[in-house]
Amino acid sequence: TTLVKCYLFAKPSSLPIFLRLPNNKATLRDCEQILLRWEKYSDLITLYLTKKEHKTALEVLKKFTEKGIFDIDTAINYISQILNEENFDVQMVLDQISWILVSHQEKGLEFFLQKSAQLEPNYALPIIKSRQPSLAIAYLEALLIPFVQNEIKEKKR
Repeated sequence: TTLVKCYLFAKPSSLPIFLRLPNNKATLRDCEQILLRWEKYSDLITLYLTKKEHKTALEVLKKFTEKGIFDIDTAINYISQILNEENFDVQMVLDQISWILVSHQEKGLEFFLQKSAQLEPNYALPIIKSRQPSLAIAYLEALLIPFVQNEIKEKKR
């Protein structure tokens, strides 16, 4: 926590590097207050990521996105990062990302279709159907089109 204060005063550009260190001893709640006071919101999200406080991070990202502090891509990038972690909590992620489908339909659909999202259709489709039923058909079509195109190519040979 003392190092966080030192970086803020002496070299703020190095703070994200320190916060990304997996073994940093920064106390979450104290640093959270300091970073909020200094309006270092990106650094706060980095702290949450390092400390694996994903639910809190996603709640903060939602709030800050609604206030215009972050754009929706920041939230989507964060979610993509945690989906690449071992043993991520699929249900927590799905619960937290449903707001993206509601408020940013196109970006939400793009997210579910990303290869990096690593969400199987059996996880993604129920969320899409429950939050934005109109996107379910577009989601399924986007999944099936490559297979249909491949099938057509194979038949032409």
